[in-house]
Amino acid sequence: MRMIDGHIESYATYLETLSESLPECHSALRVETEALLVATQGVLDSLERYRRVVDALNIGQHRH
Repeated sequence: MRMIDGHIESYATYLETLSESLPECHSALRVETEALLVATQGVLDSLERYRRVVDALNIGQHRH
């Protein structure tokens, strides 16, 4: 899962860089890029919540 996180984080960094490099005249493209960035952050947040649940389940299994 860490590898997936790394790829998604790289993609988020790419989107941030792309958004910052777009000229003001490309405002529609910038808006779309920002929307993709928000969605990508949502995926990263979901993966973090999933990881915490899996970690908690693993800890619970080791206690029994």
